[in-house]
Amino acid sequence: MFAIIITEKGGNERREVFDRTEVSVGRVQGNELMLPKGNVSKHHARLLYRDGRFIVTDLKSTNGTYVNGRKITQATIVREGDKIYVGDFILRLEVPQGAGGAVVAAGGPSVTPSEDSPERISSSRSPSMRDVPPPSRPPVRRGAEGPVSHYPLENDPDEQSWSGDASPLDGPAPVPAHPAPLRVPAPPRVPSPPARVSPQASPSPHRPGSQADVTSPTQAASAQPNRAPLPRSSARDVGFSSDSIQVPAQRIAAFTVIERVEQTPEIKAISDGKEVSQATADRVERVLRETVSALRASGEMAPQIDPESVIQEAREELLGLGPLGPLLADEEVIEIHVHRYAWVSVIRTTGPRRAEIPFASGSSLDRILRRLCASAGSPIASGEAMVERQVHAGSTKLIAAFPPVSGTGPVATLLKCPPVTLSLEDLVRAGTLSRAMASFIGQAITGHVNILVTVAPGADGRSIIASLLSAVRPDEHVVVAHDAGCPLTLPRNGTSILTQPTREGASAVRIAARLGSDSLFVTHCEGFVTSEVLDAVASGCDGVVAFMQAPSLRHAVARAAPEIAALRPGLPIESVREWLSASFDLAIEVVRLRDGRSRVARIAEPAGVEGNIIAMRDIFTFSVERTASGGTVEGSFHPTGVVPKVADNLQARGVPIDPNLFRR
Repeated sequence: MFAIIITEKGGNERREVFDRTEVSVGRVQGNELMLPKGNVSKHHARLLYRDGRFIVTDLKSTNGTYVNGRKITQATIVREGDKIYVGDFILRLEVPQGAGGAVVAAGGPSVTPSEDSPERISSSRSPSMRDVPPPSRPPVRRGAEGPVSHYPLENDPDEQSWSGDASPLDGPAPVPAHPAPLRVPAPPRVPSPPARVSPQASPSPHRPGSQADVTSPTQAASAQPNRAPLPRSSARDVGFSSDSIQVPAQRIAAFTVIERVEQTPEIKAISDGKEVSQATADRVERVLRETVSALRASGEMAPQIDPESVIQEAREELLGLGPLGPLLADEEVIEIHVHRYAWVSVIRTTGPRRAEIPFASGSSLDRILRRLCASAGSPIASGEAMVERQVHAGSTKLIAAFPPVSGTGPVATLLKCPPVTLSLEDLVRAGTLSRAMASFIGQAITGHVNILVTVAPGADGRSIIASLLSAVRPDEHVVVAHDAGCPLTLPRNGTSILTQPTREGASAVRIAARLGSDSLFVTHCEGFVTSEVLDAVASGCDGVVAFMQAPSLRHAVARAAPEIAALRPGLPIESVREWLSASFDLAIEVVRLRDGRSRVARIAEPAGVEGNIIAMRDIFTFSVERTASGGTVEGSFHPTGVVPKVADNLQARGVPIDPNLFRR
């Protein structure tokens, strides 16, 4: 059972409840949902609810079907709160409270799902795929109540990305016809804008035919609170480039094939991620082909779907790395976040965070993470629930959690090493900073200026480190002091020194400073390490580039002073502030915007101590101007007109500085 909220342009809102999982939409009788308007086709669209997911399919209508203002051309997964435009009507979908049992009765036999059970997406042509256990439905949050918009599709101001203030999240689904719906009058209420998924919830594509909210009483009870409103701030920094994910037809079919084959002894034998023998691979291949043939013979797989593509998709997920494979090979991808098996997102050097095609099931994700660790020579031990590994030939750091530590099944983050060829010019092209800022920073690195860089949580600090390293002249020696968990590719003229945030581990910074390098990069300043960096500067070391993790530059310097004072008994905190201010010539603040992209928010120079704070004089700043309809945060970089004092020092060292860089 699910409900459709119908709003007619210039008319009232009504709510209809359907006790079936498939609803056809059109202008004429015979459709479960009849919308009698001239701009609605006779058979316009089809909605499907399956496996806790909604899917909408356009039936080659004259005027098209739109989801959140975008015209769809294939079966599209949507979420509760998403707007479906059919002619002059706006449709929004939801699952009524306590609707669980009704969906099972309508959709097929009840199967009690577990968290790791496969969550499947089925195409609208495969309504009979109902017998695979589905997972629980991801929690959904709603925004504040507000009026429904009737703006033209191209200019719908309610259309926001997930990083916006109100992002859509609801969705319908493609569906074959069924008996007439049970119509229940809706109580008067104010229409709500699109809902958004909380960061803990999985906003991944909803797959047809779910019984997730309906199967077991325990899950039905737990699913209802998920639809309750959550604090608005809980999802503000989750930004995606699109409001819904279009899953290819062969991928939808592959989900079903994977679910069936996962139950075979061949797959259970390799669930620990160990290397797959050729004999096992041959047996899995045979089972895959038999399963695909059976699905095609029973009509559960649409005839236009290429069976070889489905087999290839399923084979890669069962025996390889599945969705992780292409993402690990993509040089533009720098971070991969698997929030849940059905919710995968990535951060690229060239754009905001984007949702990606998910895994077929929790067990599939578990198997692939174990395979990734085993292939790196450090398999996950039995009972090990928290994992940190260097994987993929050491180029990627994997951080993962498994049940019972993770209550939503396996979760993981993969941090890739930035390419050694990454340069400041690449950051300019990505919009991370302006060309004038890049030119100034490059000259500062060449002139051995001491720089403090603060990187906000979630910002791409590794690309900043790599690009600043590229600015060091190739004939100069650079020493990089970094912790073991920082994946980093060194240039040819670089030397690696491992540090730890302990008194003994921080002494490595002292050694690094005495190696006679031209530049010293310290990738993680904290506690004892920060104190050693200041000692190195005080002893005459220049060309120091120190990185701190902090929400802002102000937080970083405010935190560092008392930290150092606590480690140096008898040293007044006022003296520490003076020491810290005098140690660095420039400060760079890197932030992460709501669309997921990193920006250099400011370049400043320390201006002494004023009261209890270290004053900063801005040289360049970034100003946010607007959030585009796709969720991208737009802004511009500006010089403040201040010529930094370090400019004279650079000129004296023979590094030419163009004064026009600092003009407004």
